[in-house]
Amino acid sequence: MAGRDITIREADSASDIEKVRQLISAFYDELDENLDFQGIDGELQSLPGKYSKDQNGNLLVVDVKSNEGEVETVGCVAIKNMTGKITDEDGNMEDASSSPLTAEVKRLFVLPEYRSLKLGRLLMHAIEEKAKEQGYRRLILDSLRRLEAAVALYKRLGYSERKPYYHNPLDGVVYMTKEL
Repeated sequence: MAGRDITIREADSASDIEKVRQLISAFYDELDENLDFQGIDGELQSLPGKYSKDQNGNLLVVDVKSNEGEVETVGCVAIKNMTGKITDEDGNMEDASSSPLTAEVKRLFVLPEYRSLKLGRLLMHAIEEKAKEQGYRRLILDSLRRLEAAVALYKRLGYSERKPYYHNPLDGVVYMTKEL
């Protein structure tokens, strides 16, 4: 990371939201999977949408400043409120009044040329802290097993596999959880 300043911050301007759109589109292209079942087009149009603080979400970006002073937004991660909207380990709908406040981690993505800087780990630590500040006690996420580096990162950060909390029609999906 020598020679680079790294800043993680909330995406709070129109230009930030446009950059997040570009990053999520790049993620979608790299993933090369049909995410229509997640409403990806509507998500992109309505950003920050379900990731906004007024919906108990959060949306972070990471900026990298070069030696020349140029700042580029190179990654993002979000959380959305899932309290009372998921199935428990036994496949039953959780009771929002008795289940821990739960957020889902979404759209962790770093441009490929910046992944050697370990920005995904930094983004995950930052979003976990934001989730705690917002009162969440549990994070959940899903990923594809073929995204080996991402799954390994989640495991190193203390996430463990769990039963599905919603139906994802893609092959090789892994569902994970972490108590905060």
